Amino acid sequence: MRDYEASAEYIKNQQKHHNIIVVDDRQRRLPTFTAEQDTATPEGVAE
Repeated sequence: MRDYEASAEYIKNQQKHHNIIVVDDRQRRLPTFTAEQDTATPEGVAE
């Protein structure tokens, strides 16, 4: 956990030094996608 704390502190210092905002979105879940029916061929099955 110490390395994480050190890296978080480094990032905060860089934000101040370069006047930027870093968005921490690691905990966001990616949206799920459902499969759609194949419409490439009339039967829905590739040959």
